[in-house]
Amino acid sequence: MSESAPLDSEERSRRLNLLLDTIPKDGSRATFAQIQSFLASQGVRLSQARWTYLVRGGRGYERINGERALMTAIAAFFQIDPSYLLDRAGPVPEALEQQLELLRQVRLREVRLYATRKLGGVSPDTLEELNRILRDSETD
Repeated sequence: MSESAPLDSEERSRRLNLLLDTIPKDGSRATFAQIQSFLASQGVRLSQARWTYLVRGGRGYERINGERALMTAIAAFFQIDPSYLLDRAGPVPEALEQQLELLRQVRLREVRLYATRKLGGVSPDTLEELNRILRDSETD
């Protein structure tokens, strides 16, 4: 493979939404206004319609005018490598990996808590087997 394949609109949308959901700005999900303001300071225009198209993954317009400049500016906003938003093989940003791992750990704790409450009458051997499975999933 000589060059990475560009993202289609659905994959771009999925990646943008992952960034929005996992990399907070000022303690909460980044807003369109914050992104638009940052991009404007970089000399890149972004309309509400274009942003909506990007995050919803509009069909029929796989490539948009100025895509590289726009995706590079959005990547700068999230402080990530632009290739994540431009190329199918772009590396997953470390900040995103860390947030996803944190979410995974939180979910495992929730499963343990639920199992502890709901399976109180289960034999100790069964509980130990469940704990082993959960521990093993932490290392995967």
